[in-house]
Amino acid sequence: MRRTPSSDPLAGATARPSFRAELAQVTRQMRSTLSALLVEGGLDPLDPQALVKRWGLNRQLSWKISKLIQTADAYAMLQLLPGPQGMDILLGKAADMGIAAATRDAARASLQALDTLIDTHCGDRAVFDIMASACSSGESALQQQEALRRQFFQGASAIWGAQTRVNLVTWFVAPSAAGAPTVDMVSLKGWIGFRRLREQLSWVISRHMSRHDDGRYMAMPAPEALDPDSDWTLPLMREFSSSPPPDINLTEEDGRLTVALAPGPTGLAGQLSCVFGKLHRGLPHARTETDRLSRFICDLSVPSELVIFDLFVHESLDYAMPPQVALSSLIEPREPGLDRCRLPLHETLAELGPASTPPLTLEVPRYADMLARVFERTGWSADEFHGFRLKMAYPPMPAVLSMSYELR
Repeated sequence: MRRTPSSDPLAGATARPSFRAELAQVTRQMRSTLSALLVEGGLDPLDPQALVKRWGLNRQLSWKISKLIQTADAYAMLQLLPGPQGMDILLGKAADMGIAAATRDAARASLQALDTLIDTHCGDRAVFDIMASACSSGESALQQQEALRRQFFQGASAIWGAQTRVNLVTWFVAPSAAGAPTVDMVSLKGWIGFRRLREQLSWVISRHMSRHDDGRYMAMPAPEALDPDSDWTLPLMREFSSSPPPDINLTEEDGRLTVALAPGPTGLAGQLSCVFGKLHRGLPHARTETDRLSRFICDLSVPSELVIFDLFVHESLDYAMPPQVALSSLIEPREPGLDRCRLPLHETLAELGPASTPPLTLEVPRYADMLARVFERTGWSADEFHGFRLKMAYPPMPAVLSMSYELR
């Protein structure tokens, strides 16, 4: 890596503006100076054909310059920026067409300001792409972030020795037959296409626990298995899991039950799917001094190509819709709710409509049948539930996705 004063790990912080503020300033200046260059030449910056016809530039370069000037999003704009050779061609043509030296120098200075920004804040272009894409919600930034997460997925799979095609978590919440202020909940959790990539690998699937808002463990009634042929300690839904069922180990410590896949064959020979379903009855659902949120968790604890996180809310809990979504790091496992643990989440929450029309979920075989089993087991009416979904390709780990709403 090219060493610059700003990339010296022992150098102190400078008094320059923040990266986000300086990025916005540099890109605004670049758009302004390039626009001035064209206007002085009697060209319409919004018309790329003018550069082709009057200055003789090739169509691709002309389109990039015009589109760049029109793009307000800083990261998206810089993806359109031609390379040094292309900019030299543009500025050379400007000189040939009699554009004032001061106008050309201003455009060149705005390009040099970008190099200074990268040297000062990032050190190299690769780090710049990471930092700049995190400042944007544009499509090009989302693609960049997903590409980076895919690299992380591949590296994490190699390091941890496991991966899954789909990490599925679905929650249901409805008023409890026991009466207010309690609710009943159903949780479906599954790995579709899980593979061990290393021999003698055991992998934790879940730990049965609940937490207060401040992270302390909360004692809860024991759940029931959604599948009547299973036990709550191992609530495997055999109908939707691999056959024969995978070997699973159970351990208990301090009242917390840990469910883990036992070691088994590696690669495609040992690929498996497992889905677990639990019914929780009579859970507290009232605001207290220590708890003001009802939070539904999707653990991101295995390298995954895709996570699908659904929440179905009973229509009587109208104040719970739509839920708030968040992505939090588990680097500090006891305090994932802290602001400093929040991770960028560009994916948006999708409304699924009534559960009576199951959402098309091609990545999960027989997902509609899974939902049907929930309503058969609970006696709930599917058309009284409204669904929400968050999908994320190559999610980070260790982390948690959450959907939450304020309790009353």
